[in-house]
Amino acid sequence: MSKVILQSDFAKLIFILKKNYDIFAPQSKDGEVIFDSVTDATRVVLDYETTVLPPKIYFLPPEEELFKVTNGKVREIRIETIHSIWPEFKRFIGYCTA
Repeated sequence: MSKVILQSDFAKLIFILKKNYDIFAPQSKDGEVIFDSVTDATRVVLDYETTVLPPKIYFLPPEEELFKVTNGKVREIRIETIHSIWPEFKRFIGYCTA
């Protein structure tokens, strides 16, 4: 079941969500659209082609060490869980055209 919110009520939704969560959404900054923490709901844009960086930068590290080789021996690296890296409550707003 889908839910629809009027564009005129969108800023109010973000204001309500920000009481309990960090909200990230596409925003126009310096002529580019980026996902960033929302400080002003009026800067959120939903009619964009693509963002400079994908929102996955908030979920996955830019690089990750998987193993080490020392003196010809392979040692696995403990991979952190998402909760240990990112324990706070965050919500993302955007849309998908797929």
